[in-house]
Amino acid sequence: MKIVCVVLVLIVSAGAHAQPLDDALAAYDAKDYATALKLLTPLAEQGSTIAQVNLAYMLYSGRGTSADASGAAKWYRLAADDGDAYAQYSIGVMYENGSGVAQDLQEAVKWWQLSARQGYADAQYNLGAMYYNGRGVAKDYVRAYLWKSLAAEGTLTTVPQRKARTGRDAIGAVMSQAQLAQARELIAACKASDLQECD
Repeated sequence: MKIVCVVLVLIVSAGAHAQPLDDALAAYDAKDYATALKLLTPLAEQGSTIAQVNLAYMLYSGRGTSADASGAAKWYRLAADDGDAYAQYSIGVMYENGSGVAQDLQEAVKWWQLSARQGYADAQYNLGAMYYNGRGVAKDYVRAYLWKSLAAEGTLTTVPQRKARTGRDAIGAVMSQAQLAQARELIAACKASDLQECD
């Protein structure tokens, strides 16, 4: 019974924002960025994760307003704290590049780990690169291979799968047979745990 109550609350709260959110997204699609921004802002302030992510993107890219990386980081961070995988990936990118926030590679890794464990392939790809290069984490070819392998199997939005496979294969070429075996065991355990036991 408790589960039903939670579902009803989610449906009711989603319905409360549905029309203004639909209007905001329609305005964005019509390139009426000023209207989209005006409609998204109160929704984001009320805690709509979808509105927060879209508002962050608009602020970052300067659509309907001047570009504002720190404002974008604020909204991405709120949505990331609520568990949105895209927002976690995006705030990780901002920490890696020092865009809107102070550059912090460990913080970038932290957010990409959260996003990667939700199956977000772009975060998996970036996490693999961090482990390969020892940026924000200790250099670890086994974990680099793990995350690049998962990215190569997933649906990437900014990186072609071919590039993810090429990256994975390049890492594999510098690994020993023992490391490859360890990586394959780790991949199997990671998948069996629904991406929760990947370390």
